[in-house]
Amino acid sequence: MMIHIRTFMTRTDAELSRIFLAGHGICAEVRADDLAGLCSAFHMANGAHLWVEEEQAEDACALLQDVEQQEAEQKPDHPET
Repeated sequence: MMIHIRTFMTRTDAELSRIFLAGHGICAEVRADDLAGLCSAFHMANGAHLWVEEEQAEDACALLQDVEQQEAEQKPDHPET
């Protein structure tokens, strides 16, 4: 059974996460109300949802959290002006 683990603002972000998880052996799928990506405006209110197999959910969440933490650490404290 698949369960929802995260919602993204765009299908692209959700698909990138799905591909990342697939590279780590985790089966995931993106669900969004956007006519299969043809009309991105349809999912703007609800986002794009990432679903994984229930038994892989904990590992998937941990992997995504690690990526977010790494990205946060790489951001400069003060944006360039």
